[in-house]
Amino acid sequence: DPAFESLYADVAKRARASGAAAFEMKAHGFGAEGERIGAFVDVEADACVLVSANASAGVTDVDAFAYADDGSTVAADERPNPQAVFMVCPPHPGRIFVSARVVTGAGAVVIATSRVEVAQADAVSRAADARAFWTSMSCCRTTSSASVGSGSATSPCAACAASYADFN
Repeated sequence: DPAFESLYADVAKRARASGAAAFEMKAHGFGAEGERIGAFVDVEADACVLVSANASAGVTDVDAFAYADDGSTVAADERPNPQAVFMVCPPHPGRIFVSARVVTGAGAVVIATSRVEVAQADAVSRAADARAFWTSMSCCRTTSSASVGSGSATSPCAACAASYADFN
């Protein structure tokens, strides 16, 4: 549906310019505060997946999550804005459930994903303003709008055990 595709077009354009594959729409719909959409996503063992949840103008905040089959959180972006983007990289489950939740507002919501080669993951993560660049289930690297422009990133990997709480 072109109307939903337009919601993630900007993220897709920036990510594709940095090496991401074509985006695939995984779920879309309309929602109000507290409502969710979601879908299962198969992830190739040797590749990363960029997950983007985007919303229309009526939604001022959307959060996105990825869960393993056992229900554990693999990645999340809970920044207060109408776009939530994160990267999941190996090692990771072969299948994840991606979910977007409308936090404030009401309108259209879409989840799209893109396959990313591990070698391109850092560049794509920065270009897409991905919340968390997950190099493993317990270690991450963040980027932000401020660091994307400067080409720098913060890396809490040395403190993996405590870092997850800092992202949410």
